[in-house]
Amino acid sequence: MEFEGIVDGMYYISGGWNYVNGVAGILNLLLICGWVGIFATSGKRKDMIWPDQTKLWIIAYGAWNIAYVYACAPGNAFYSGVALNIAATVPALLWAKGTWMQNRAQTLSFWMMWVMTFPHFFATGSTFNVSVSYNPAANWTIAFISLGLNVALAIWQVSRIVKYKLNPFKDEIWQGTKAYDEINSKREDIVA
Repeated sequence: MEFEGIVDGMYYISGGWNYVNGVAGILNLLLICGWVGIFATSGKRKDMIWPDQTKLWIIAYGAWNIAYVYACAPGNAFYSGVALNIAATVPALLWAKGTWMQNRAQTLSFWMMWVMTFPHFFATGSTFNVSVSYNPAANWTIAFISLGLNVALAIWQVSRIVKYKLNPFKDEIWQGTKAYDEINSKREDIVA
């Protein structure tokens, strides 16, 4: 069943892209790995570090989240999809490696406090509403990009699991890679 119309002051269209992106989201969830390796640093900055969270996982998650928000909350897709992903992703990929989950939690917390305090901030007609195209081709494109990135990640991760005979529930999948070792080197500052 497809829907097109205004709900709670926001205009929506629906389509099969939601199913495609739903598969990408479930796949992305299943590809979370390395929980056992999360640690906190000590010192002035106490960061939560996750060495096993790869750049491709972060980017695949971001693509999934942008596709989701673009389809399901179009009035604030720019803010809650693009801007919030960039705010968490850029530092984690460039200068604060391994901190994506911590950054994402902080940006989402701020966002939810803002949206819950000012619910009509992004409603249709609001000055702050950034309109989307409402073009099904755009929804299909981002959904397939999301799915493609998550399938690529799944192939890469499963091949590593098979090659090194790893248990994704107990082992850190990316241990021994350059990116993992760089992030894991912060473990020396671990909180006791």
